[in-house]
Amino acid sequence: MPFAYVVNKNSSAGTLSDEKGNFSIRIKMGDTLNFSYLGYSVTKLFTHLLKDSVKNASLNVSIFLKSKVSELKPVLIVDHSFTKERKESYERKIDEYHRGLSSPLASPITAMYYAWSKKGKELQKLSVLYQQLLNDEIREHRLSPEKIRTITGDDALDVKDFMYYCYLPDQFVVSASDYDLFVAVKNCYRQYMMQQKKK
Repeated sequence: MPFAYVVNKNSSAGTLSDEKGNFSIRIKMGDTLNFSYLGYSVTKLFTHLLKDSVKNASLNVSIFLKSKVSELKPVLIVDHSFTKERKESYERKIDEYHRGLSSPLASPITAMYYAWSKKGKELQKLSVLYQQLLNDEIREHRLSPEKIRTITGDDALDVKDFMYYCYLPDQFVVSASDYDLFVAVKNCYRQYMMQQKKK
């Protein structure tokens, strides 16, 4: 599968498969690899299960991704958070790509390398993936079920149904002040309750 994402969750290192679906990534026993591709379920590989297959400090594996049969409505998942070290690692990867393109100290050749080389394109795609992971964590933290129930004052609120009704764009959730987020959730809650009364 060409250009599938391969991310080592333990070290935050990542790569993309090439045009033929081949990839190479450094691992230690005990690492977990995530494989993802649009339209396919994320597949995890727990390397500690493969120790009998290691020969000459290298390992050849074939990974098969399962296509998603149907799309479900969005699901709110909570109690996930990155360690401080993982966040810093993701931020370094994102910064590395942006510095390579726009740093005043970067030469035009360096900028061209980051814009057009295979490694530069991989860094670009990984920086987008890492930024999305960081944004997802911020969203999960700022819109946790406990916070939604606190803002609305409704302890019996079905948060999953409410968040399906009240869509707030990721960019807004990540960048809004606490006050603006509070007001947006309260307004959504009022509309949601009026809709519930009509049912």
